[in-house]
Amino acid sequence: MLNSYQIPVYLKENRQYGDKSAGNKTISGTESLSSVAKAVTSVGANYIGVASGEENSFAIGDQILLIQMRGGSADQTTNPNYEWKEVYSIDAVNHRVYFTENIQYSYTVSSSGKPQIVKVPMYDTITIPSGQTIQPTAWNGEKYGIEVILCDVFDGQSGGIINLNGLGFRKGNGTATRSLTGEQGEGTTNAGGTRTTVANGDGAGGGQNGTAGNPWASSGGGGGLLSEGDDAYNNYPGGENIRATPGSGGDIRGKSDFTIIVLGGAGAAGGTHGDSGGGSPASGSGGNSSAILIIFARVLTNRCTVSQNGNNGQNIQGSPSAPVDGAGGGGAGGMGLFAGNVVDIGTNLITAIAGTGGITGASSGGDGAEGALRAEYGTSFTGSTNNPVADTELNPELVPGDGNFLALF
Repeated sequence: MLNSYQIPVYLKENRQYGDKSAGNKTISGTESLSSVAKAVTSVGANYIGVASGEENSFAIGDQILLIQMRGGSADQTTNPNYEWKEVYSIDAVNHRVYFTENIQYSYTVSSSGKPQIVKVPMYDTITIPSGQTIQPTAWNGEKYGIEVILCDVFDGQSGGIINLNGLGFRKGNGTATRSLTGEQGEGTTNAGGTRTTVANGDGAGGGQNGTAGNPWASSGGGGGLLSEGDDAYNNYPGGENIRATPGSGGDIRGKSDFTIIVLGGAGAAGGTHGDSGGGSPASGSGGNSSAILIIFARVLTNRCTVSQNGNNGQNIQGSPSAPVDGAGGGGAGGMGLFAGNVVDIGTNLITAIAGTGGITGASSGGDGAEGALRAEYGTSFTGSTNNPVADTELNPELVPGDGNFLALF
């Protein structure tokens, strides 16, 4: 169950799903409601630092999600890596955003440690009509890769779309250069791109390169999440499993109770062959993972198609005379949280499917891990998912009230 710091501050303190200050919102075309996201440059007891001028994107009273996207707490399976805060003041001299409460968890800012803050407007009613789409900006190594929604009423109508496919951690890229091990997929440890067969947190390891005289390269692994991604698989002609080392699948990260929410790992690239034979092929790239989705609404009714799927790994590229290069591994599905007092997610409208590994004639990329879906509710829950099945849990803290939080207990 979500803990107190992982519930919007306005809801926790006022027992309402925001102050409705952003009014009603009807989605038109393709939009993101989480477009104000900033990379964190420093962390204090009750503030975060941002780049010069970016503090002006926030105002007193704003609801903020602070989350470690990569490195630090996001590389663990035990320590919470996100919390909701409310803006108390803005320091334009030191470029800081101060919060009404101290920061509760640990956040790491470094070359690999990437926390961000996301401004979450407090809407009255959000409507997604048929043919209209909510889609976040893709993760860029510093920020984005997440859609966070806070409103009184969420009305996702039939034919509406929430698309998060492939907008998370970034794939390992294939290459036509011979004798190279494939790039790691991006994962919770770092940005990936290193040419190694080992996993990168939940990011996958690349397929090993071939060598002269033993030219057959291997494929990349699949990204992990709440389960490990699949290792790549060798099926050398004649049944000899002697080709180069397959890429490892990404490790387990995140928690099924959503007290740790991470991006699933990206798939890794295949390796390339090691001699002058094999025509002019190129190894397959891995697949990106899905972005994260978080919705808090007093009344949450969804009839939209919600897709949090990992991208597939590529097959061998080009026109080789023999498939001696490796394919890419699939990206992991995403984590989706649906929280409210009355929650109805519809029937099998939400998916968080793993990307599949690419295929060559002699080596297959690993499949990514499936995503994770969770619904927490205060009064009632209806609906279902099957790919994967959503966990559901009653949470009394999600019941709105008259502002007297203690009266609930």
